[in-house]
Amino acid sequence: SPTKSYLIGHSKQPHVSQAFQLCLAKRPGEELYDMKTDQWQIKNLAADSDHATIKTKLRKRLEKYLAETNDPRIHGKNPFDSYPLRYGLKKPLVPRKENTAPSTGK
Repeated sequence: SPTKSYLIGHSKQPHVSQAFQLCLAKRPGEELYDMKTDQWQIKNLAADSDHATIKTKLRKRLEKYLAETNDPRIHGKNPFDSYPLRYGLKKPLVPRKENTAPSTGK
């Protein structure tokens, strides 16, 4: 897209740097946002010691869910890190099927 191309091409410029980081940079390992005061999820609070208790509680909840669902990430394996990146594709990697929704009989 023209916007993505612009952000990549101008990522070092001060007026573009923050937008590039928010839109295209690799995400940090942990993110925590206050949805009441930061609905756009701009200020990551994960490293803020004031939020350590809730972060620990949420991490335990996530780890429990990952274990219950046998998610490979609970064992330190992340299949998403090994997916090949596809920039500038003109068509999807997997062809889309036309209307795969079941018929409602209407």
